[in-house]
Amino acid sequence: METTHVMTATEARVHFGELMRRARAGETITITRRGKPVAVAMSYAMYQDLKARKAARDASADAAAVANRHDEGDATT
Repeated sequence: METTHVMTATEARVHFGELMRRARAGETITITRRGKPVAVAMSYAMYQDLKARKAARDASADAAAVANRHDEGDATT
């Protein structure tokens, strides 16, 4: 299970080595500035998985849009 932690930007800068270790270990760290989330640190493997999932969703949505246009009689695509 993924663990999410929060760090301020200052904490992330001062403890960058710890931030990298935690991200590499599978944690997701939200970095805040003035109490608002501004960035997320995660392992590269988690990032790649997130990108692949987004690409799959986008491809599925594109296929559904093409099918809907075809069903409506607009076979221009």
